[in-house]
Amino acid sequence: MHISELDAVLDRLAGRSDAPERAHDPQTFVAWAAASDPELDGPMPLSRFLAELRAGRPDLLDAYPQIPGIHVADYCEWARVFGREQVPIPAELIPANVRPTIARYDQAGVNLAGFLTAELGIGEVARRLASALRVASVPFATTTFTQTANRTAVEFRADSEARFDTNIVCVNADSWGSFAQRVGPGFFAGRTTIGVWFWETSTFPSMFHSAFSGIDEIWTASSYVADILRASAPSNIPVRELPLPIVAPGRSTRDIRACLNVPGDRQLFVTSFDHNSVADRKNPQGAIRAFQKAFPNGDGPMLLVKSINGDRHPDSSSSIRELTSTRADVMVYDGYLDPADNIALMAQADCIVSLHRAEGFGFNIADAMALGVPVLATAYSGNLAYADADDCWLVAATETLVGPGHFPYESAARWAEPDLESASHLMTAIAADPHGARERANRARTRVLRTFTPERTGAVVRNRIAGLRAERASQQGAGAALLAPSVPPRGRWARALSRYV
Repeated sequence: MHISELDAVLDRLAGRSDAPERAHDPQTFVAWAAASDPELDGPMPLSRFLAELRAGRPDLLDAYPQIPGIHVADYCEWARVFGREQVPIPAELIPANVRPTIARYDQAGVNLAGFLTAELGIGEVARRLASALRVASVPFATTTFTQTANRTAVEFRADSEARFDTNIVCVNADSWGSFAQRVGPGFFAGRTTIGVWFWETSTFPSMFHSAFSGIDEIWTASSYVADILRASAPSNIPVRELPLPIVAPGRSTRDIRACLNVPGDRQLFVTSFDHNSVADRKNPQGAIRAFQKAFPNGDGPMLLVKSINGDRHPDSSSSIRELTSTRADVMVYDGYLDPADNIALMAQADCIVSLHRAEGFGFNIADAMALGVPVLATAYSGNLAYADADDCWLVAATETLVGPGHFPYESAARWAEPDLESASHLMTAIAADPHGARERANRARTRVLRTFTPERTGAVVRNRIAGLRAERASQQGAGAALLAPSVPPRGRWARALSRYV
C-alpha cells in the first residue's frame, strides 16, 4: 500500500514519545504537530511538522541548511507556496505568513568563541584573532569555553553577550559537540557560523564528521590542514586559509635557566610539548636521540625536554625519562610555567627543537622565530606556512603510516618521520656557530613579524565577513524560489488526513 509523504511525516511524529495520542484526541495531536519544536530554539519558531518534513527531504535540507537560523522564514514561505500542493500540507499545518526581521542579529560584528583562557594552541588562536579584530576595528564580543583538560589560567577579559551576526568559533571538531551543547542552539540561530579548525594527520576521522552539521565555513592557518579538511567537508562548506598573526612575545628579565638549574655557561636546546596532544606526534624522543647523536660526550650543550600533563600520560612520560636516564646533559621538566616564564625559557634558549611528525600550526616554532631564537624543525605540515629554509633549520622527513595506538589519529593516516641523522648534523652546526645562528634567526624574526601581522589577519577577517554579510543579504527573500514544485500534487489533503481527524 502506498503511503503518502504527508502520512509518512505524521506517522513519524505520532511515534515520538512526547506526542499526544492521535487516535483518541486527533485535534490535540494536530495542534501539537503545528506547534513550535522546543528543540529548534531560534529567532523564528518552526513547527514540529515542518521540522519533521524537512528531516526526510534531502532537497529541503540542501536548500535551507541554516535551521534553526536565517533560513526558517524562507522555508516557511516554501511551505506556503509550494508545500501546500506538493506534499500536500493541510491548512492546519501551514505556517502563518509572517517573515520577521531578526533584529538582535542585525548588528554587524563577530561573536568570537573559544578556549580564551586555556593554555593550549587553539586557545592561543582565539586570543590572536581577538587582537586582529581589534586592530581591524571589527566590533566583537567573546564567549569563553573552558571544557578542557589543560590549565585555564591565561588572563583574558571576556564579554559573554553574543550580540552580533557572525560567529567565529575557535573550537576543534573533537570538542564541537560539547561546545554546541554548552552555548545552546540560540547561539547559532540566525547567524553565520565559522569554525576555526586544525588537524594534524592526513585523514580527518569520520567520528568527527558530525561537527560539520550547523557550520557554514571553516578557516584554518595552513594549506596543509586546509587540504585535509577539504577532503572530508561537505561540498557546501568552504574551507579557507587564514594567516594567523605571529607576534613578538614580551620579554621577561627573569633568569629562568637558573630557576631550572641549567648551567649558565652551556648552550641550551629546548624541545617542548603537551602530552595531551599525543607525545608520539610531537616526537620528543626524536629530539632526544638526535641530540644524543650530535653531542655524544655529554659535555657540550644541554637539552631541556619541557612538557605539561605528563601525570595524565604515565606511559609516555616514563618512556621519555627512561630514554634520558643515562645522560646528565638532558633534563626533563614536566609542569606548567607562568606565561612569562615560558617566554623567558624560549628567549634564553640557544635553539628551539621541534622534530614533530605533524603540526597543525606550531606556536612554539612561530614564537621562537618571533623572538629571534634559532629554530630546528621538521620540514613538514602546518609550520611550513611560515617556516622557511632560508632562515630556519628544516629537517628532511619521509611520510609514513601513523600505525595503531595513536588515538585519535587513524592508523591508516600518514604523518612524517624526520631524518634524525640530518637533525643531529644541524644541531652540531648551530652549536658550533652561535653568532651566525643568531644572525640567521634574526632574519627569520624580521620576516615573520613583517609578514604575519595582526593587521593583515584583521583585514582578511574583515573582508571575508563583509562578503558573507553581502551573501546573506542577497539570499533574503530568495529562499522560496530555490525549490520549484518537484512532486506533483497527490490529491486533496483531507483524504490523507482523514484517518487522524
